[in-house]
Amino acid sequence: MPRLSMKLAVGIAVILSIVVAGMVYAYLRDVATAKQKDLRPVVVVAQNVAPKTILTKEMLKQENVPSIYVQPGAIDKINTAVGVMVKEQLMAGEQVVKHRLLLDTKGDGLAFQLPPGMRAYTVGVNETSGGAGFIRPGDKVDVLATYDKSITGEYTSHLVLQDITVLALNRSDVQPAPVAAGDAKGPAKSSAATDNKLTSVTLAITPEDAAKMALAEDRGRIRLALRPFATEAMPIMPVRAMTPRDLVGYLYRAPQSSTPPVSAVNYMPMEYRMSAPVSAPVVSSGNSVEVVRGTSIEKVAVK
Repeated sequence: MPRLSMKLAVGIAVILSIVVAGMVYAYLRDVATAKQKDLRPVVVVAQNVAPKTILTKEMLKQENVPSIYVQPGAIDKINTAVGVMVKEQLMAGEQVVKHRLLLDTKGDGLAFQLPPGMRAYTVGVNETSGGAGFIRPGDKVDVLATYDKSITGEYTSHLVLQDITVLALNRSDVQPAPVAAGDAKGPAKSSAATDNKLTSVTLAITPEDAAKMALAEDRGRIRLALRPFATEAMPIMPVRAMTPRDLVGYLYRAPQSSTPPVSAVNYMPMEYRMSAPVSAPVVSSGNSVEVVRGTSIEKVAVK
């Protein structure tokens, strides 16, 4: 009897396990089937997209995902996102949602390219001080200022700012989107690239740096130095101010003349030489008087 009861219990346990496994399998199958039936189209990015970039058709693709995984505000048509600027970086495979796009402005205007807390500051340049046309919007530059000796006591060159983002050249303020291979048309060339004369560069700087730039530009001469391309932020290098003494090793002094200096009295015009008032004759108690002529005193005998 005990053996029969043990076998019966084992048999019941096996049967119950099979039944439970079947029920779990059926449930999961039904859930998967329901998910496949409840799919919604969404637009995702096919590659990493940098901030302030205008989306093109080649950057986007459409996928069907279960409705429970669709993010709020997700765009379901590619044409809705084409030509729109993104506010922040999007990673490949990420859904394109409305609150991360500039749908109303279509990226029009320099103010929409400014990072939070930054200001657009425009500095006047020429072909030499502005990088000879090699600087483009999106590049990083350093700003140098050279001051006259009347300002700092001697000619001085100072590195004012480092790792500053270029927003615009002249009046070109939108970075062109990348062009897909084989696209013959491509985006229109930047107007700054076609301009023959470079007159201004607009930088993205903090309000404090804007005050530094205003003073440096007013009291000195500004030059821009193009920084190399880097995928990561480059460190800020401490650079001290430079003077002619740092270049030649000594301070130049004019040679001293061997001739004695001309006295101030002899150098002055005749009408200004007698600076001291002429005193009236002073009568002495004897038979002479003292007469003052300029700076000399003479005794004159009287009868």
